[in-house]
Amino acid sequence: MTTKQIVSRETILANPQSIDILNGMSAKYDIIVIGGGHAGIEAANAASKFGLHVAMITFDAGAIGRLSCNPAIGGIAKSHVVREVDCLGGLMGIVADETALQYRTLNRSKGRAVRATRTQNDRAEYASVIQTKLRQNNRIEIIEGEVAKLIIKGGKFRGVILANADIIESQAGIIASGTFLGGKIFIGKDVTTAGRAGEPPSNKLADCISSEGIAIKRFKTGTPPRIISSSVDFSKTTIQPGEDNYRPLSIHTKSSVPAPGQFCCHITRTNERTHEIIRNNLSLSPMFDGRIEGTGPRYCPSIEVKIVRFPDNPSHTIFLEPEGRKSHEIYVNGISMSLPRDVQKDVLRTISGLENCDVSQWAYAIEYDCIDSTQLKTTLELRGIAGLYFAGQVNGTSGYEEAAGQGVVAGINAALAIKGEPPFLLTRDESYISVMISDIISRGADEPYRLFSSRAESRLKLREDNAIWRMLPHSERLGLIPDKIIEHWRKLEEKCDDEIQRMQAERVPEALRGRISSPNKPTGFNYLKQAGNQFSDLVAAGYCEPDIPDEVVERIEIEAQYGGFISREEKRAQNYERIASRRIPDNIDFSIIDGLTREAVEKLDAMRPKSLGDAGRIPGITPAAVFAIYVFLSRKQNVSRETIT
Repeated sequence: MTTKQIVSRETILANPQSIDILNGMSAKYDIIVIGGGHAGIEAANAASKFGLHVAMITFDAGAIGRLSCNPAIGGIAKSHVVREVDCLGGLMGIVADETALQYRTLNRSKGRAVRATRTQNDRAEYASVIQTKLRQNNRIEIIEGEVAKLIIKGGKFRGVILANADIIESQAGIIASGTFLGGKIFIGKDVTTAGRAGEPPSNKLADCISSEGIAIKRFKTGTPPRIISSSVDFSKTTIQPGEDNYRPLSIHTKSSVPAPGQFCCHITRTNERTHEIIRNNLSLSPMFDGRIEGTGPRYCPSIEVKIVRFPDNPSHTIFLEPEGRKSHEIYVNGISMSLPRDVQKDVLRTISGLENCDVSQWAYAIEYDCIDSTQLKTTLELRGIAGLYFAGQVNGTSGYEEAAGQGVVAGINAALAIKGEPPFLLTRDESYISVMISDIISRGADEPYRLFSSRAESRLKLREDNAIWRMLPHSERLGLIPDKIIEHWRKLEEKCDDEIQRMQAERVPEALRGRISSPNKPTGFNYLKQAGNQFSDLVAAGYCEPDIPDEVVERIEIEAQYGGFISREEKRAQNYERIASRRIPDNIDFSIIDGLTREAVEKLDAMRPKSLGDAGRIPGITPAAVFAIYVFLSRKQNVSRETIT
């Protein structure tokens, strides 16, 4: 894009705040999105749904939607976010389904609240489909360029200046820069400035953000090597096929791919020889020689960190994941590192099946700037600069899904602010997106933040299966998904409510009453409360119609089975504020408290909070962790657990 220039490039870049951007020398949009990653994509898409015109500025339009690390979407808590994004009109879920190579359901043997879908995706197809969808949206314009300056006037965002001095005016801006702010890539002793392999960093934008007085942190992440599939001996690995009976990530996906039609992943493991080579070369790792100062991810550590942190572990699992239908590359999941190339080769060739592997891309660590997320409002707008929003990894989070969730929220709120409407605010008990945002803006992130189901106090309510029911009121009010979709789900909701009402009143046939623990109330709803009983039993007995939609059946079963537990969970959440003043003994041993993660124990030991309220204000300590401490203290004082549950 070109714009009319009436002053020199040097003058524009040197004095952005003194420029009258309303004098005809600028291009005008409603919203500017800086970055074409998963946060930027969802932000632009969401904002466009309000009839606003969006400029997405990125270095390379061909890199939009690129899966920087593993070619997979979903996972524990992450798939819940993808479903929420999808039900708010987002793109990630439908594109993940369209480009899926394999589906797996994690935690299938556990309760419904923690079951999660994970797709293995075609890396090239995913980016291509995303780019096509954005280009088909006539309210989004993709602009290739580098943002050199932010235009801030009177405490309000007014636009940006590109490195070529083009000026773009807007009423709001969303920074979704990923790992590109001040990015540095490390492979052994080699250091290059980059935002991702082969792509330049956003150093000008990083300097600009810092110059506005925005507090910055330095984080680190990494990616494993990619190898050529023909050089792998898969006969020495364990096959991991896809699954039938999975839940798609999008409510719009109607068809499923049977397991035989899916791609397979493979599993292998490191061994003592692998670990020996790594230990002998730790001095060559920038993680251990002091050159990397940024804090790395606790829950996705490099192989060097695994070896040091878990010295007694004889091996670590490695997943060999296909990169695409037409790709010859394999993603070696579980062995990210920053060791020199020759050492990486030696490490890989100690692993069963990889003895003769050829490397197509070396593993590397990347260090980057992110902002202190406690500077943000719940809307993801920066405090002190109206109209400037941040979303994604720049807020200190990790993961495609976390980024997408923030992008939707930032995009919707930027649009609503422009239209003069109330903000879009989700609560912790209705979405994982809000759990994440609440955590990062109230507690901050002293390491790359990752979502887990354990971070949510109301996780029994926040399931994959009911994301549409939770998000439907918001999508309907804001017009985020088509009316025909809303009408379809409203009819299902009405059918479900009517059926539950009937089943709570009508008794089951005599033959089924022996399988109900409450013989005085042998209703169909009480029948489903009993472990092992299923809706299909009621259909077989003629109590229920056989043509009730699967979505309705699932919701009825879950409400019957989980209703009591959800009520107890809600009561605990309501009591959180009441217990905040409870004192914590100075000599407490946090390591013996059930329900506390290793991360929580480490942080509590370091900070030694005086009260439960103090504990809850420590970054990374969730309300669920606070309740675990409370239960422990109550038991120590012979207080019945029932008083707080």
